[in-house]
Amino acid sequence: MNILVTTDKNYLPHAHVMLVSLLENNKETPIHLFYIHCDLDDGSIATFRNAFLGTNLTVSFIQIDRKELPALDTKGYITPETYLKIFSPNLLPRTVERILYLDPDIVVRKGLGELYKTDLGECLLGAVEEYHLRTYGNTVLKIPEQYKYFNCGVILIHVEEFRRNKISGKLLSFLQKTNTPLTHNEQDVFNAVLYDKCLYLHPKWNVHTRILQEYKYISIANSQEMREAGSDPAIVHFTSVPKPWDYCCTNPFQKEYRYYLNKTPYREAKPKGRSYPNMIRKLLLKTIIYRIPRRIKDLFPLRFRAQVMDMLLRFDGEVT
Repeated sequence: MNILVTTDKNYLPHAHVMLVSLLENNKETPIHLFYIHCDLDDGSIATFRNAFLGTNLTVSFIQIDRKELPALDTKGYITPETYLKIFSPNLLPRTVERILYLDPDIVVRKGLGELYKTDLGECLLGAVEEYHLRTYGNTVLKIPEQYKYFNCGVILIHVEEFRRNKISGKLLSFLQKTNTPLTHNEQDVFNAVLYDKCLYLHPKWNVHTRILQEYKYISIANSQEMREAGSDPAIVHFTSVPKPWDYCCTNPFQKEYRYYLNKTPYREAKPKGRSYPNMIRKLLLKTIIYRIPRRIKDLFPLRFRAQVMDMLLRFDGEVT
């Protein structure tokens, strides 16, 4: 199984956690990790390699000089590495025909063999719909209404077809020519160019924070797939802030992140932002989103619940 990770040095500890969870749930599967980066030093790479000695993981580090990357829009926590997945198919060995890209802010909870063997047919990639951004994709990115918007935190990539169709060049061309503000960075680029080349996967393969919050709070009763994904994710993706390494994170799977963190060289890391105001805030958010029984939440109209959820998401995204 080929796995792709692209991060800067700040996300190395979290990539480490993700990989520990991947290995623990895929013990019988040989895994080849391709780690594309710009700024990892020799010490960090040595620590990483030593931590996985004797496991079923083979690691290939591919370093790219930032000067070789085109001038791209970076702001806030967005770095040039954010866009590395655009170029990654051309950076991988020619022998790699298929690869599974995983964001570092992920915890793997199940075996990924079924996902990795998915028949993509004529599609170039497989991903999970980010359904609450479908309107955004249609209106802002001008994606035709019959197509969906997908999340790029977990992508099964047909590398051979990416190369043959020169997709990296098309993605870069869109990125450099568009005048549209890209709220979701490289994810918008992938959607704007490949909206009709994506095979949509079962949501259990990328249960991002919004799915969990809406599953628990709004009660998505009209989707069996959503119920399956929300109740027992195969992959948990911590898409919103606070992240699982922040104290104020309300994601119910934060404990699993901490469990795997304790199996890494970064086990002494403490949650960021712990304070008395944040303790009260976290308790309030967890109670409203996750602990009020669904039968009580269902007494309120769906539209009202959705509005309250949007308010909570804005509140939940401010870490102090």
